[in-house]
Amino acid sequence: MRRWCFQVHLWTALLSGAYMVIMSLTGSAVVFRGELGRLLTPVPRVVPSGPRRTREQLTADAERALQKWTVTEIVIDPDPTSPVEIRMRRGQRRVDKIFNPYTGEMIGERVPREPRVIEQLADLHDNLLFGARGRFANGIGAIALTVLCITGAVVWWPRAGAWKRAVTISVRGSWRHTVWTSHSAVGFWLLSLLLIWALSGVYLAFPAAFDSIAGWMDAAVPSGRLSTPMFRMLAWISDVHFGRFSGTTVKALWVVLGLTPTFLLATGGFLWWTRFRHTRTAPSR
Repeated sequence: MRRWCFQVHLWTALLSGAYMVIMSLTGSAVVFRGELGRLLTPVPRVVPSGPRRTREQLTADAERALQKWTVTEIVIDPDPTSPVEIRMRRGQRRVDKIFNPYTGEMIGERVPREPRVIEQLADLHDNLLFGARGRFANGIGAIALTVLCITGAVVWWPRAGAWKRAVTISVRGSWRHTVWTSHSAVGFWLLSLLLIWALSGVYLAFPAAFDSIAGWMDAAVPSGRLSTPMFRMLAWISDVHFGRFSGTTVKALWVVLGLTPTFLLATGGFLWWTRFRHTRTAPSR
């Protein structure tokens, strides 16, 4: 089983390596696309008039203004003349609306202006620049990453008594040994995150299938509202994919950790190439 998984792991990586590197680099590059767009796009000012409305009141205002939409985040600027930004979701659709924090009135939609290069990188990451066909190909790539995670875990699984060595990086011995332990240890510590990225990538590529399953599991869910545990889990998976669940610190960490597939492809490619060269140059008997 280990030898079979090694071959699947090796050939999946060789066939999808370039794609994985592109997804890794572009994913890290666009983590802060929303913040950059908001920085470059000014919002209208409001005139302070009385006390600000509470978060609960603003949530009710937003869901009253956009029925069947669910509030996912409220961003309140300490500046008293700034409107409140409220992010909402309905199924796979997302909108950012701005509201008057004193009256609860909806002012309009928050449409950040992003640099052209960021838009292109985001389109490359989401759709490979080929629209729906590229999104479908992304789903296949996410399945390939899932296969890499599962087979890599099987290949990595250490023998009894070798766990400590399997989860640490050793700088003793040859360069190849150091690269091997780096590949093994980093893959172990970040396996869960890589698997979440892979599964969320499948979901983002084929959302209709997952939404149908969620709806089938709870046919009583109101149309478009993320009220059931299954729909909430799907929303959470999507937010984890982009690092949107806990502020800028997590997003900064996602920029760095997003380079993990590139690191694993580079170290794995080095190990394969040195082994390939050794096989080619070994004297025949």
